[in-house]
Amino acid sequence: MAGLSDFKIKSLKPVEGKRLEVADEHGLYLEVLPSGSKVWRYRYALHGKREKVTIGPYPEFGVADARKQRLLFSEMVAKGQSPAKAKQRELSANAKANSVRELGELYIAEIVNVQFKRPLDTERYFHRDIFPILGHYKLHEVTPQDVLRMLDAVKARGKRKAVEGEKAGKNFAKASGVHAAKATRTIIKRLFDFAIARQLITYNPVSVIPRGIIAQPTKRDRALSEDELKQFARNLQSVDDTQAFKVALRIILLTLVRKGELVKAKWKHVNFDKAEWRLPTSKNSEPHLIPLATQTIELFKELKNLAGESEWVLPGRSGNKSISEHTLNVMWIRNKAFGLENFVIHDMRRTASTLLHEMGYIPDVIEKALNHTIGGIRGVYNVAKYADQRREMLQHWANHIDSLCQEG
Repeated sequence: MAGLSDFKIKSLKPVEGKRLEVADEHGLYLEVLPSGSKVWRYRYALHGKREKVTIGPYPEFGVADARKQRLLFSEMVAKGQSPAKAKQRELSANAKANSVRELGELYIAEIVNVQFKRPLDTERYFHRDIFPILGHYKLHEVTPQDVLRMLDAVKARGKRKAVEGEKAGKNFAKASGVHAAKATRTIIKRLFDFAIARQLITYNPVSVIPRGIIAQPTKRDRALSEDELKQFARNLQSVDDTQAFKVALRIILLTLVRKGELVKAKWKHVNFDKAEWRLPTSKNSEPHLIPLATQTIELFKELKNLAGESEWVLPGRSGNKSISEHTLNVMWIRNKAFGLENFVIHDMRRTASTLLHEMGYIPDVIEKALNHTIGGIRGVYNVAKYADQRREMLQHWANHIDSLCQEG
């Protein structure tokens, strides 16, 4: 198979929310990030385990350079040596001479890839936002003004993307730039904390930049009207997307759970005979029991068939891990929030709460269904109560959603 050329590489286009791996030869491949950055990596097997090592960005490393480095790495593998570990040791040994990019690569190798649940998401911020603007700076050269300049660029990109998306008929959250800037600030702050811990610098330039300066926090109050809920429920049935995604959203709507709770669900926690789903832990650090309506049981059975032998309710491609919340968000954006303005997945919980209150259900029953913490004696009482009331309420809620889909 013919390898990559500069002409082929320049023709490669990024895909939003997805990393592309384009093979060259003998384990060498080019990874195209959603930001448009291109990075050479080498994948190999050593002692029965698969490893990969980063060679460097394109075009800084041309095709010939990348192949030459791949050859050197392959010779190490033939001798039983790990190129990935060797590079990590080299970075550690040269840490005092590191630029932001060099220390960032070390931080990714030692911290992000080892400790983070979603390392690729964090690495994307480095390659898309941090390295292009601050990568060439020495650590001691970076000032708060430099960091603010980078964060402003992140916000501006988000705003530009929202405007361009609106013109193209696509639905991008207008606040996405602000969210990205906040996430980028957190990551670069941790990077400089990492540098301080290694005694490379004594001052963190991000520490004087409060999160509030990026944007003042706002409280969402979006809840769908009855007509909007009907539109959403019907569009969810007819949208052209994966069946697992459509079923997952419908379960979130019928059970009032957070998307992260469904993403982390395992089949051992779903009891079809008792019609209940137990969360061993949740956002409030407490177990939570969810009674399942008859419609919800059928939805879980459908996911069970789709999941195959995986222990996860929503398995990823390999089946060994669940999908991420980010995957659900990407699918949501892909479907343009089902034609509803300023509507995100979490708003389904607020919609259900609002309409169930209007239906006359007891507030404490609704709060318990939402798995909100209730203080005082009422909170203690709620730990073991309201199961029957919640089952009745959630069954009525499922019936109501069905009726909206059937109305003329």
